[in-house]
Amino acid sequence: MEVLQVWAGEKAYRQIRDNGLQASDVFAVAGAAGGPKWITLQQIDKFLFGEWFAGRQDPLYLMGSSAGSWRFAAALAFDDPIEGLHRFKEAYFSQVYTGKPTPEEVSRLFIAATRDLISPESVQHILSHPYGRVAIFTARAKGWMASENLQVQGLGFLMALLTNAVSRNALGYWFQRVVFQDARIQMPLFRTHEFDTRLAHLDTANFSDALMGSSAIPLVLAGVKDIAGAPVGVYRDGGMTDYHMALPYVVPENKVVLLPHFFAEVIPGWLDKYLKHRKPLAKDMEQVVLVCPSREFIETLPGGKIPDRKDFEKLSDRERLQAWEKAYRDCAVLGDTFATWVLNGKIREKVKLWKL
Repeated sequence: MEVLQVWAGEKAYRQIRDNGLQASDVFAVAGAAGGPKWITLQQIDKFLFGEWFAGRQDPLYLMGSSAGSWRFAAALAFDDPIEGLHRFKEAYFSQVYTGKPTPEEVSRLFIAATRDLISPESVQHILSHPYGRVAIFTARAKGWMASENLQVQGLGFLMALLTNAVSRNALGYWFQRVVFQDARIQMPLFRTHEFDTRLAHLDTANFSDALMGSSAIPLVLAGVKDIAGAPVGVYRDGGMTDYHMALPYVVPENKVVLLPHFFAEVIPGWLDKYLKHRKPLAKDMEQVVLVCPSREFIETLPGGKIPDRKDFEKLSDRERLQAWEKAYRDCAVLGDTFATWVLNGKIREKVKLWKL
């Protein structure tokens, strides 16, 4: 059984077939939203940040929404990337809720669990990292989506779902993309033709709020209000506009965007998962390399699936943690396999042309 798949857009495919894939070829790493699905990727992250990118001199742009942003923050928060990734895993796994918690309760407990990762010292370490340059994607809510009244917000969610079905651009009636990025980023990382997009500089005053805002799932977590240095308003999960980071990237020639992902399907916005025809444009993915577990491997995980947010509802805390721990251990083979393929050049024969 092949446990791992590597898909590449046309330009990246040709480059890998000819020359393999070196750490210096990676211009940016993209991190998708997806709740607990990140569990399948942490072993790959350990190789990337603990070994492959170690000692890097050139900037590496880390562009993420929701869980993707947390993965990158964890990897840069301490001198040892493995320590940060482990702390994020332990904090995330520690979530235990009684009954059906309110969004405010979920937010409060999550903040308490992750306080080490967003301490002033950790934030300063991230913002002064030798090579890491973080860009955190959020969605500033508009209209009914800005309300914390769950009935009003639910109505806004329904309207966003319907208008998005007509046109992805119409999602802009309900959300504005706001990207909080490292102040050292001096170049455009993607083209902003789809939505009204605002850029804000990350600093010690807004980093934690931006990170929490990026993962504030509508109807599940409370939004984050009035983040310093950005437009006034309520900030929600960046996955609403950028679910799997299917962006029109601006990438230098002979460089790639690496997207460690949960599966081979890339969905532009969270609401697009209900629209099978809504896919990223092939021209936007030309220099993207997607690395994901194979369907056959996923079927060997607990429940025959990747961990997801429904586990909180369908499993007891004990069952959920047992399933997550097993999935976490089993996915070590993904990191080992990717490391082997890039280090021995076997990725040249393993890569497949990504046909969208």
